[in-house]
Amino acid sequence: TMQYYKGTGQNEKYFAEAKQYFKKTAQKDNTKLDQMISDLKEYRSNDTAKGLLLDICAQKVKNEENWGNLVTYAQILILNEKNDDAVKVINKAMSMSSNEKEKRVVKALLSRVNSKV
Repeated sequence: TMQYYKGTGQNEKYFAEAKQYFKKTAQKDNTKLDQMISDLKEYRSNDTAKGLLLDICAQKVKNEENWGNLVTYAQILILNEKNDDAVKVINKAMSMSSNEKEKRVVKALLSRVNSKV
């Protein structure tokens, strides 16, 4: 049903189904959450989708706190204009960075937040 609503452009019904899927099926499965994030990112200008993305990314971090999940969560926090929270998550991601490439990604996120303040 969820993919039907997405395919037919019935966004609000799609988001409602996605929220139920998240709560009932995908919540503890980061692979399913990754797919949901990928599917929902195309709707990132929609407030309902942004809120759902925030919940999903927070759950991913709760399931497994690692550098990649923290970076994704920080990006969604920035999208939702929660810059103070994003800075905290970015700092945590920086402390988990294991190489220069990861540090550059985190520094770029921090620059994005600072340019919005």
